[in-house]
Amino acid sequence: MDGPAVDGPAINPTAIDRPETLARLAALAAQNTLYATAIEQIALGLCMFDAQDRLVVANRRYLDIWGLPESLGRPGTPFAAIMAATRGTEVLLDSAEHGPPVDRSKPGRRRREWQIDDGRVVAVNVTRLPGGACVALHEDITDRRHAENRIVHLARHDGLTDLANRAWLAEVMLRQLPRAQRGEPLAVLCLDLDRFKAVNDTLGHAAGDALLQQVAGRLRDSVRESDTLARLGGDEFAVLQVGTAQPEGAAVLGQRLIDTLGQPFQLDGHRVRIGVSIGVATAPRDGDRPDTLLKHADMALYRAKAAGRGVLRYFEPGMDAGPSASPAAVLDLFAG
Repeated sequence: MDGPAVDGPAINPTAIDRPETLARLAALAAQNTLYATAIEQIALGLCMFDAQDRLVVANRRYLDIWGLPESLGRPGTPFAAIMAATRGTEVLLDSAEHGPPVDRSKPGRRRREWQIDDGRVVAVNVTRLPGGACVALHEDITDRRHAENRIVHLARHDGLTDLANRAWLAEVMLRQLPRAQRGEPLAVLCLDLDRFKAVNDTLGHAAGDALLQQVAGRLRDSVRESDTLARLGGDEFAVLQVGTAQPEGAAVLGQRLIDTLGQPFQLDGHRVRIGVSIGVATAPRDGDRPDTLLKHADMALYRAKAAGRGVLRYFEPGMDAGPSASPAAVLDLFAG
C-alpha cells in the first residue's frame, strides 16, 4: 500500500541532478518510508480523509477490521465507496459525542461502536480537523466487551445455577413495579425446598449442589420468558410473575411448581424426593417496594412451611404481627 504523501519544499526540475536536491529527495523518501512503516505498526486501524472525503492514507489493520480489499485502501478512494463495501454488515450500538456536536464545519471528536455481522464489536474514534479533514482510529473490542459482559453477568447471577441473584431480582422488580401502579398487578413467589437438608446430610454437599442445579432446570421449564427466576441463596428461590391476573396467576404457577418439584430426582444413582413450599405477595396490594414484597412473600412462606410441605400461602396483613404456628410446626420448618 502506498505510504502517505509528505509535502516539502518545491524542487526545481532543472536542478534535479544537483547533489543537494538529490539529498533532499532521499531524505523525503526516507521520511515517507518512516511514516508508512509507523502507520503500519499501529495496532489500531487508522484512516485519514481529506475535506472532500477522499482517502489520504489507511493501514492494513483498518482494511482487515472491515474486510476491505486492498484496492479500497488506495489514496483518493471516496469515502462513499468504502461505505458501500461495508454497508449492511454492521449495526450501530452506541454513539457518544465528546464535546460539541461534530459536523463538517467544526472540528470535534466522537466515538461510536459497531456490531459486525460476524459478531465482532468495533469502536471508532473520529477526529474532525479544522478545514473538514478527519482522522479515525478503529479498534476491535470484541474480547473486551465479552469480558465486561461476563463481569456484569456474574454480578447479576448465581454462580451455581446461573439464575438471577437477589440483587438483580430487586432491580427487575424496581423496574416492573410501576406497572402495578397502573393496574397491572404482579406477584412475587418465594420458594423453599422441602427435605433439602436431608439430601445434604445423607448424600453430601456435591449431591446437594447437583440437586439445586436440577431444580433450577425444572423451574426454568415452568415459568414464562416474561417472568424472572432467581436463587436467593441456599435452597431458596423466587419468581417475579408479571402480566397475569392476580392472585389467580400465582396460584396456577405455584401449583405447577409444586407438582414439578414433587417428582423424583436422580442423583448419582439415588432416587430422591423433595418438594417445595411457596409464599406469595402481590403488588400493589402487599407493597410497592422490592424489599417489602420480598419480606411479605417470605412471611407467607414461613406460614406455608409451618402448615406442612408442598403448601402455598398468600401474605395476609396479620402475618407481620408475628408467627402463630405451633412449636412442632416451627421445628418442622427447620427440619426440611
